[in-house]
Amino acid sequence: MRATASPATTTPLTLTATEVAGILHVTPTALARWRAEGRGPRWARTGDRKGRVIYLSRDVEQWLDDRAQGGETR
Repeated sequence: MRATASPATTTPLTLTATEVAGILHVTPTALARWRAEGRGPRWARTGDRKGRVIYLSRDVEQWLDDRAQGGETR
């Protein structure tokens, strides 16, 4: 079961690599390449035996915010 930020929000606390790839409109393979190259949003491996890659939603949002161009800021 994946933890969520709070009952009041629908944004999950953690995202899978596949979910992040979809958000960023890149393939999971491209996202894996970014991880290997030290690019892209911060990520971590879970402690289970498969060592799944996860992303904190706040890190993905921050990574996108850091790259925003043009328009007004929030």
